[in-house]
Amino acid sequence: MLLLTKAISNKMYVVCDDILTLDNPIYLWRFVHAQTRAQYLIELVNSAEQNQRYDLFTLILPTDLDLTEGEYIYEIYQSDTTGDENYSAMLQLANGVARVQATFTDNESYEPTGTDTTYTG
Repeated sequence: MLLLTKAISNKMYVVCDDILTLDNPIYLWRFVHAQTRAQYLIELVNSAEQNQRYDLFTLILPTDLDLTEGEYIYEIYQSDTTGDENYSAMLQLANGVARVQATFTDNESYEPTGTDTTYTG
């Protein structure tokens, strides 16, 4: 699950490059609100270094996209043309669930590059 907070830069770690068929794809993200079914589309850039185990995208709410608070289903598609919103004709790379809130309490998210040194044995 992606946890997206309003009014900050959200880093979204996903894995979608494993099934790419294009060398330099445009990543089209589709967010669909779980209750209202409102749809939002945005092109985002993968800013992860090459050969990483994850892909990194950054989304600033509401600057880049004005998502209301709530649950969303997200889908990521590859495109070879910028501005193309015909996602039904594109290869889907990943999907999942996202929650948008004004704030989250501590310990509800993590950094995938962090190290846990706690041992309980």
